[in-house]
Amino acid sequence: MRQKNAEIAEKESVVTAMSQNKAYSVHMLGFGKKNGGLKEHRQRRYEVLERVRRTCGLTKDQEAQWEFFKLNWEELESEFHSEKWGEVFSEIMNNIMVEARDGNLDAFSKFVESEWKRVLGEIGGLIAPPYHPMLTDAS
Repeated sequence: MRQKNAEIAEKESVVTAMSQNKAYSVHMLGFGKKNGGLKEHRQRRYEVLERVRRTCGLTKDQEAQWEFFKLNWEELESEFHSEKWGEVFSEIMNNIMVEARDGNLDAFSKFVESEWKRVLGEIGGLIAPPYHPMLTDAS
């Protein structure tokens, strides 16, 4: 019974978040602008990404690497799609939210995993383990 109530609450939060989402035109997201537009367009896309992340959630590992993913994925995709990025981005986010509304609550997590491999697979970087001061040598 608790699990069923938790599932219902999760679905309700997704629907509520979708109904309270801010509206953005593709032009507000940088459609028609080289490299996806100006700083203001990128900031709006970041805001959308944060809203979708809060609504759908990520795994603990994805949460720990979220800023790296968000900044690098968005930059590379805006360069690749250029003038069309606002529209492409909008379609991707809309599709994820529809999937979440229909019960696929890990749609965003799966998207991040897939895009990490597809877009960021060739990027150099470091994923450092958590810092544990008790494990350092005090001598």
